[in-house]
Amino acid sequence: MNVELTLPQMAWENHLAALAAGDADIAAGATESEARSRYAYFSKPYRTETDVLILPRGASGRYAFRTIEEMLDTFTKQKFRPGIVAGFVYADQRVNAFIADPANRDRIFAVESEVQNLRNLQDGIIDGFIADRIAATTAAWRRNAGSLIEEHPLRFTMWMPALDIDPCDCDWSPLPSENAQESPQQRQSAARKAEHTQHLETRQSEALTQRSL
Repeated sequence: MNVELTLPQMAWENHLAALAAGDADIAAGATESEARSRYAYFSKPYRTETDVLILPRGASGRYAFRTIEEMLDTFTKQKFRPGIVAGFVYADQRVNAFIADPANRDRIFAVESEVQNLRNLQDGIIDGFIADRIAATTAAWRRNAGSLIEEHPLRFTMWMPALDIDPCDCDWSPLPSENAQESPQQRQSAARKAEHTQHLETRQSEALTQRSL
């Protein structure tokens, strides 16, 4: 294909910003949201993500919650200090709403990566952090800290798509039936994507012109 593939390491929030600016082409495992659909396209879901609460080893017994609602209620009543990755959208919208609520801002610690979350947990800055199981396990393995942490039994899972700035690269959505009626939201989303595509084509054309000079 005569394409050079580069995979730079960067904070998730910076990765999303690069995607929105046209400086990155794809972001894997991105939870779908209205905000992100304004600058990128979602592939069909290709894997599941399971999020968990990571705690210090032996601490799970202090938190008896079994549902998302009970977990968030515990966070509020016990003034629990959760860590998160900035810009990350988690697998349950109730968790995302809790994070976005200004009333909770002062006790939520947003960092660039799960490695930083792990450091903050070990240093006592946070009481636990919400994370994708695979990302958390990988961060602990890299820091040889697996024996110092544990997962709370509560888990929440969703299917994950990828984000891309080029609508032609993937099979983005199922074809509508002949009798399907587009909703106003679908028409609005299609208009935004058409505008974004035109913007990208203009940028690509300008780049090609610049190279030929």
